[in-house]
Amino acid sequence: VAAFARHCVATPLGASEMRACLLENVTQIIGDETFLLGVFRGWHGDRMLFGDGDACPDGTPRNATLDVTCGAEALALQDA
Repeated sequence: VAAFARHCVATPLGASEMRACLLENVTQIIGDETFLLGVFRGWHGDRMLFGDGDACPDGTPRNATLDVTCGAEALALQDA
């Protein structure tokens, strides 16, 4: 777990970029706007849970879940 601390990875996703600073937060960058998808809230099995992000248009806070697995990559993550 300590190896993850303060390490960020990113991947393009359509017209945006998803950036995860492991054990810290997840953001989505669209053009010149950055949206906080959530701050680290804990683990659920092999999943990192992020919550209390920026509000969606309907007022609901954004959140994100990152699945941590060994082996094949689901997304082409790069050091950010």
